[in-house]
Amino acid sequence: MNNLSKLFGTNLKKIRKASKISQRNFAERADMSESTIISMEQGQVAIHFSTIEKLAEALDVPPSSLFADESVSESDLLNAKISHAIKGLSPEKLEIIYNLVRDLKKI
Repeated sequence: MNNLSKLFGTNLKKIRKASKISQRNFAERADMSESTIISMEQGQVAIHFSTIEKLAEALDVPPSSLFADESVSESDLLNAKISHAIKGLSPEKLEIIYNLVRDLKKI
């Protein structure tokens, strides 16, 4: 497979491990076989866009994080998860979240 498949597989594995999810559990969450997950993590299979969305959803990250061309730190992963989780919320709910975060920083 090409370099993009390898990059995707490497990121998939890093994010899964950083999320402390086993391959078996991840396969169940994504409704796929464990052998398919292993093949994807090794960059050995071509992946359809709908599969990328399914994998990102199972990891609770934006699909773009699976293609990041730099190492993904735990902090980067958490930031991506937060950004993904709040996407589409109303301005009122975003204000509540902002106030919570601001208050947490004071602790």
